[in-house]
Amino acid sequence: MRVTHFEASHGYHRMGMDLAKPPSPRSREPLERAPMNVRRALALAILLTVGTTAPGIFQLVRTGGYLYYRNGADEPTYLRYDFSLHTQSLSRTGQYPVTLLHHAGLSAGWINLAFDSTLPLAFLLLVHATFRALGFEDEPSALAAWLVTVGPLVSSGANPLVQEAYVGSVAEGWSRYVTLPSASFLPISRTPEPQCSLVLLAGATLVGARRRSLLPLYLVLPFLYPFVSVSAAFVVLAVHAGVHAQRSAPGRSGLLRFGALALGAWLALSLGAGLLLAATVPPQIRDLMAPGHAPFLSFTSVVALVLFAGLRGCIRADLRRPALLVALAPMAAVNLQVVMGWRAMPSWIELFAGGECIAIVLALALMQPATGGVRILRAGALAATALLFAWTCCRDIRLVAETPLLDGPVLALLQRDPSRVATSDGHLARLLAMVFPRQGRTALDYTQIYPQATPDATFPEYLSDRAAISSDPRRAGEFAPLLQALDAGYAHHGADSVAFTNGRSRVCRVNRDVLAEAARWPRRSRDLVYLTVRNGVLSIDP
Repeated sequence: MRVTHFEASHGYHRMGMDLAKPPSPRSREPLERAPMNVRRALALAILLTVGTTAPGIFQLVRTGGYLYYRNGADEPTYLRYDFSLHTQSLSRTGQYPVTLLHHAGLSAGWINLAFDSTLPLAFLLLVHATFRALGFEDEPSALAAWLVTVGPLVSSGANPLVQEAYVGSVAEGWSRYVTLPSASFLPISRTPEPQCSLVLLAGATLVGARRRSLLPLYLVLPFLYPFVSVSAAFVVLAVHAGVHAQRSAPGRSGLLRFGALALGAWLALSLGAGLLLAATVPPQIRDLMAPGHAPFLSFTSVVALVLFAGLRGCIRADLRRPALLVALAPMAAVNLQVVMGWRAMPSWIELFAGGECIAIVLALALMQPATGGVRILRAGALAATALLFAWTCCRDIRLVAETPLLDGPVLALLQRDPSRVATSDGHLARLLAMVFPRQGRTALDYTQIYPQATPDATFPEYLSDRAAISSDPRRAGEFAPLLQALDAGYAHHGADSVAFTNGRSRVCRVNRDVLAEAARWPRRSRDLVYLTVRNGVLSIDP
């Protein structure tokens, strides 16, 4: 085998923790089996694509042309043109194609469908190719690709047990000590992030596996979504440290040295994150991160470690330590604040990276020849993921079916002046910003309180809209819950959300008394256009 200069200089060809080995002769399947393998991979690809695009296609059939749907939290926000323009950056590279596609004439809804119909499929195929590059046969590689793509649903809120645990942790205060995933959607289906980052990471991993090099992973790390990149960086740094340790002391690979390398990687990552936070993160975003050094226990890391302990003997020997690092990655990622001093939404790390780590450990354990026990585990994993995937698809289709159609005057108003559109349904208020290319938000879209949306600049406009609604006896009661949510959001710019605090006390930099400022507002207000749903159609309420 040819060894590149980079590999030779770093000792990859001699390392016991190789990311890849050349495919063994037994993994080269007979030519006559190729059609069956192609059909199997094609069936999984079709199933995934149908599932991820079904909500959008269903709505397209209903509307005849326009789209405004979501299948991941905050998608309407980050697919909106103005928000994408303000948030696109080195660590949010997925926003750049969103902005460009708006300029090309696609709406947020159509961009969502375009991403959902291509990127999950690309991720599945890249992961399948990666397992093949690691020397595994086609059939287990196809199953592993499915598990890594869809498996995170099992450890998310789509699993009723996990959802109950998360709700209980918030209600009982466990969230101060234990981090759990906080949503029930598939990470690879959330557009544009972590969707784009997961595909980019999968592509780099494939190239690295084929070249037996960590360089491709180092090259993409700066461009990944932070909730994905931190866990990935921990694994890459620890593996790289193991390479150099193996060069300096060949043959020594004890557990103590492995622990020291993992600890060193976490310390380096924590210090680096602290420096990047101080140098590159805008103050208004940094204010969302709650200060503190107390550690967390990562739910997904515990599950991955239990799986690793129980199935360690099923994992190929050269991949056991990388698998252990993958299992430890969520724990390392949610505890950067121990050194850094700032917490950064650990529940998002659990959802976007932790679920993937569990799926990777399980996939590696199911790659061995299909004995009785392995067959049972494969069947159980396939059944569980397929059922949860089908459930989430049906749920998303049902939500689309419940979303009202838009009549002609509403469509014209959204295209002409969406900022005057007012609906008491907060979910609908956000979706309505997805209908046209480069469209702005509606009047009561909750995302106006996000720091990226310059809430200080939009606050006077909100007070004006609030005054108009509160002074109208027909509207005041109907809009009261949404106004209360916006009042609370403007009070601290969302920094008091449980997603940022994890139930721990904090002092917010922004402490605005919204009710007092609203009482002093001179009640000059612009004309709002109110919408109502009649017979499943959203129309203007006279």
